[in-house]
Amino acid sequence: MDHLVQANLIVKIIRSVFCRVEDCLTLMHDSLRRLFRALYILPRRPISEEFLSAVDQVRHRLRKNLQDYEPFLAVKAQRNLAITR
Repeated sequence: MDHLVQANLIVKIIRSVFCRVEDCLTLMHDSLRRLFRALYILPRRPISEEFLSAVDQVRHRLRKNLQDYEPFLAVKAQRNLAITR
């Protein structure tokens, strides 16, 4: 396989990975917006312990998952690349 073909293949793979990461970040952003809306914008209702426990679990999972994306986001920021939807 010639070097140009290999380089093009590598570029396609990298773009595919970035798109999946961006899709995950978009989904997470939308979920956080819905959660914020439910917690702070919609009319207040009593919040159950189960709901608070679920929110806490989500918070812990998001913190852990965001640590996985930190290097990717640092590279994006460093190269001033836009994250598209």
